[in-house]
Amino acid sequence: MLVEIQSDVFKGKYIQDGKIEFHKGLNTVVANESTNNSTGKSSFLLAIDFAFGGNTYVTGGGKIIENIGHHAVNFAFEFKGEKVYYSRSTEDLNNVNVCDSGYSVIDKISLKEFQKRLAESYGFEDESLTFRGAVSPYFRISHKSSKNLEEFLKGNSMENARDCVVNFEKLFDRYKEIAAEKNNADDAAKAKETFNEAVKRNFIQSSIKTDSDLTAVYEDINRLKEELSELRRTNDKEILAFDSNNAEKLQAIEKKYKSISIKKTRLENKIAVAEHSIEGLASPTREELSVLQSFFPGMNVKKVYAVEKFHESLAEVLKLQINDEIQYLTMNLNQTNLDFEAIKSEYEKALPDGTFSKAAFDVYGKKYLELQRLYECIENYKKGKLIALKDSAAKKELNKKEINVLDEIASQVNLNMAAVNGHIQNGKWKNPILKFFEPKTGNAKGVSRYSIISGTDKGDGTESANIVMFDLSILKQTKLPAMAHDLFVRNELDAERKEGCIKLYAMEKEKQIFTAFRSIYNYSPEVQTIIEDSCVLKLSTDGGELYGSSKWVKK
Repeated sequence: MLVEIQSDVFKGKYIQDGKIEFHKGLNTVVANESTNNSTGKSSFLLAIDFAFGGNTYVTGGGKIIENIGHHAVNFAFEFKGEKVYYSRSTEDLNNVNVCDSGYSVIDKISLKEFQKRLAESYGFEDESLTFRGAVSPYFRISHKSSKNLEEFLKGNSMENARDCVVNFEKLFDRYKEIAAEKNNADDAAKAKETFNEAVKRNFIQSSIKTDSDLTAVYEDINRLKEELSELRRTNDKEILAFDSNNAEKLQAIEKKYKSISIKKTRLENKIAVAEHSIEGLASPTREELSVLQSFFPGMNVKKVYAVEKFHESLAEVLKLQINDEIQYLTMNLNQTNLDFEAIKSEYEKALPDGTFSKAAFDVYGKKYLELQRLYECIENYKKGKLIALKDSAAKKELNKKEINVLDEIASQVNLNMAAVNGHIQNGKWKNPILKFFEPKTGNAKGVSRYSIISGTDKGDGTESANIVMFDLSILKQTKLPAMAHDLFVRNELDAERKEGCIKLYAMEKEKQIFTAFRSIYNYSPEVQTIIEDSCVLKLSTDGGELYGSSKWVKK
């Protein structure tokens, strides 16, 4: 159990050394307030939640850090007679410090590891259930929990309803009973998702989306069959030997033929360019120079010869390099010519014998391949429908099995709530009934809707009383180690039912209940005694605030 919490920022005049100690059973925070003054009741409950691995103390809307500044919160748990000490900094939400009894840091662990240790220490058996997933819904605190009590399985308003139901099943150690159906549903959903993605990316031929599309495709198939039949009647008999393999083979050959033709043309062009480059490197002959001199009598022929001599030596080097390139290109072209003749021969052999014209053959091939494509589309459409049916069936099986498990859990909880109903409502109100609902559509994967009702009474007071009874039932029937109720949980209750709730709180002797009160003087002497005897922290508006002042919330 949580045995203490301490922080240097806890400076209220009733707090010694910033430390508050806890005990088993009911732990109350009592504020001497007559109005809705802020003394730190909710902030203190959030600090307790912080010790249980939550983060809303820092991230919530209470503006604690904005006004108090970053600080450390120290706390200790006791398990089987042994105390363990920890510290968390509001500046580092991802890690927890392991400390000695004086809160000197001796090690640092991740928040997840800390939560895992708490889960193990409190005896949670389902390793897939996170500690926060287990406890968070039952720490109902302002700035953290949804004040819409219809979302009573949510730890905060942003949580997914489906995940909350799963955590509830795990808390009762019943989730494993639907694990096989859950895995089947996941696999079926994955298969459907994969198939749809393959269709979307055109990895699978499928132009059919609806049964109307299917009808249209069958009409196209009948039309293609008639056209192919007509081609067979008006052309050579050898067409009868033609099939999809021939068509696909010829298409592949034609593709290869075009590729080799392009390569052949490129090589021929490169050789022509290289040969032209060699011609451009030739030096002028004596005859050519004589002609030039006749046009330009002042030309220094000797100098030209000297320059050209240098050019000739340079040109010889370039010629050698270009000739090497021509030789390489020619060898490549020779091989390409052989490949070209081979593919040409292969194409001619693939053509059926007889007088069937290539033009007719091409038309026939395209129509035949289109026919095969449409058959493939039909086959894939049928596969897609089968995959969708399996997905739907798997979800229905999961929903059916899960609702049976949840009904059994609900019956167990309802019996307990009926037993405690008399303590809160003295038999004046109907017993609350926890109920889970099957998904509205067969495509929903898992149960996500639930409610607690008391006959036709949907008033806020009845709703609040139902939540108190529900939480206490969960605390009693599961490994849930603690719960926390802020004022808003009981605000709508009349005086009689408020006292009934407090008496129920006081009946818990082993686990921990944390709650806050604004004033105790409106209660009966019996209930006042319960609150005073269980008080772990007093708060007031005259320096007795949790942080020593409430100036930052006043105008």
